[in-house]
Amino acid sequence: MIEHAGSSALGPVRPNNEDCIAHRAPEESEVRLSKGCLFVVADGVGGSRAGEVASKEAADALIQHYYKNGKSPGRALQEAFQQANLHVYDMGQVNPDYRRMETTLSAFALVGDQAYIGHVGDSRIYLVRDRQIEQLTRDHSEVGELVRMQLLTADEARHHPRRNVITRSVGSELMLQVDYRHVDIRLNDIFVTCTDGMWEPVEDSEIAEIVSKHSPEDAVRLLTELGVERGTADNLSIQVVKVVEWERKPALAASKNGLLQKALRLFSRE
Repeated sequence: MIEHAGSSALGPVRPNNEDCIAHRAPEESEVRLSKGCLFVVADGVGGSRAGEVASKEAADALIQHYYKNGKSPGRALQEAFQQANLHVYDMGQVNPDYRRMETTLSAFALVGDQAYIGHVGDSRIYLVRDRQIEQLTRDHSEVGELVRMQLLTADEARHHPRRNVITRSVGSELMLQVDYRHVDIRLNDIFVTCTDGMWEPVEDSEIAEIVSKHSPEDAVRLLTELGVERGTADNLSIQVVKVVEWERKPALAASKNGLLQKALRLFSRE
């Protein structure tokens, strides 16, 4: 079981919102147990409103392909990212209005006690555990590379004039390089996914404090208000997901119970 809230706000500067957040929490128990709940954030770029098309199309395609793929969650997520990239890339090739449209794309699937993560661009996924925050993704941006090379500090990168120049994006190339990983989940873990319009004006430590103290719904509202108050130059999109409990596959429990009963019968014969 999870508690979840999300918001995508225009922000005080941009004329239109090119961000997109999406999620799916299947009601069907079989699907929920095998594929879990999927959360997505995307930040589009491109002229003539193509950025908002890119972000929505990528998020929708990712969710669709993830759940219709019969493979394991990790493999299904990998293939869904490639399908989403092909979908956006093909739209750009066919429609002149969508040429050169691109988007960041970050997603995580919570399946049992595992989180499966895929990421392209400079939107972020965080894990907050015991009030400590860890960035689970790395920024695919010019300043992100400079930080990894220790030529910039993380604080300098937040205010660098080229901080919004991304080096990897969905839709820019036919073949897409995606970062994948998975992490173990603990009860009361909080996952946060957001665009740069949120994490640039709001410090990681502030995100950790707010999501730890408040419900996901209140945390989303407070963080959005804080980002706007500090004059973010972009749209602000965020999802906060708290793990209250995770579901176990009944078949696994039944199997363990059957093995236990068999062992007891063998022991009783002796």
